[in-house]
Amino acid sequence: MDNQLVDVIAKDYSLKSTHKFIEANIHYKKCSFVGVDLTESSYVRVKFSDCNFTGTNLAKVNLKQVEFYGCKIDTASFLQGTFKSVTFNNCIINDTLFCEASVLKLLRFADCELSKLDMRAMVVKDKIDFRDSTLSDIWGISSLKQVIISASQLTMISPVLALEAGISVTD
Repeated sequence: MDNQLVDVIAKDYSLKSTHKFIEANIHYKKCSFVGVDLTESSYVRVKFSDCNFTGTNLAKVNLKQVEFYGCKIDTASFLQGTFKSVTFNNCIINDTLFCEASVLKLLRFADCELSKLDMRAMVVKDKIDFRDSTLSDIWGISSLKQVIISASQLTMISPVLALEAGISVTD
């Protein structure tokens, strides 16, 4: 993906509003998007490396051929976003909304730490691949279709699956 991408290095976009922003062929490195409103923005062939997305609003964002590498994504929102060939690699993603988002082509989480994600009412037309990531408190996962996980991950998410299915576990 790095071929012919323009580098943007260590830029601070914190607390700015770039509503309906459109970007293509950019590689953001060590940039801060803390508290930024990116609602209804579009990114095509974009890579984010070691960026901070704490409190970032990415509601209704359109992501196509996008990679997040080594990013911190905390208390962010991808509410009603659209994902087409998107990879989160080696990211820490915590307390983030993916509610009502659409996965049109593979959404992959590789070597990520994922906790407190809300994926309720997601529309998955292709696949979501969680293999090799740590999963904790992934809400709505029981309603997702075409999810790929490892056997060890099934143990991690079984309490949430049981709760969402209305199963009581007692000793």
